[in-house]
Amino acid sequence: MSCMITTCEAIAASAKNGVDPALFVDVLNKCSGQSWVSSKYSPVPIHTMPNAPCRKDFDVGFQSKLALKDLNMAREIFTSSGVSSTMLNNVMEVYEKIVRDGRGTKDIGVYIKEFL
Repeated sequence: MSCMITTCEAIAASAKNGVDPALFVDVLNKCSGQSWVSSKYSPVPIHTMPNAPCRKDFDVGFQSKLALKDLNMAREIFTSSGVSSTMLNNVMEVYEKIVRDGRGTKDIGVYIKEFL
């Protein structure tokens, strides 16, 4: 889920600087920034992903509230293990807000709507 967040933020930053989001994802997939999110599960519509959740207003896919449930379980493991969870806590803040805002049934890519 951290990869989805960073991909959404990178797409948003590029869009705010005049780069078409689909073009940015296409370029991203041709360089070291490529990831499963950018190449298989993009939060913005691109021609190579006709079934991506973004094409269905994020009503399909991995629900944010379920992601948050999984993140809470991971936090319990981190806490009981005495391992720092800085990144996990940051990711949880994003999905806690999404759920609080009533978008818990939306796919995890709905975070892009914070920006675009």
